[in-house]
Amino acid sequence: MLSLTGEDFTAEQVESLMQDAGVAAHVLASGKDLYEDPQLKHYGYFVDFDYPPVGKIHIEQFACPYPKIPFKGLRPCMLGEHNNYVLKKFAGLSDDEIADLIAEGVITTDADLPEAR
Repeated sequence: MLSLTGEDFTAEQVESLMQDAGVAAHVLASGKDLYEDPQLKHYGYFVDFDYPPVGKIHIEQFACPYPKIPFKGLRPCMLGEHNNYVLKKFAGLSDDEIADLIAEGVITTDADLPEAR
């Protein structure tokens, strides 16, 4: 609450008063505020994904939708999720060489991390 001349105002009321006076103003929105915004929900701005380390997460789509480019949101990669692909394709390593690197602790995956984060 903001107190002016003995009256208390919510952030939204101050925003409205400022805008009515010609001042470009907007309430500072948290991520939770944005996720719960009815207009953003209506436009499907957030896409939900299951992300194994934490459960359900919300990913933002393009800020300005492109009708001819469908959104193909991807969840964030797990640590080491693409190790085999990258090490084989780009480093030219064999399965045995990759297994040796894992055994030596040179490379890791999300599965190697402690449970508590």
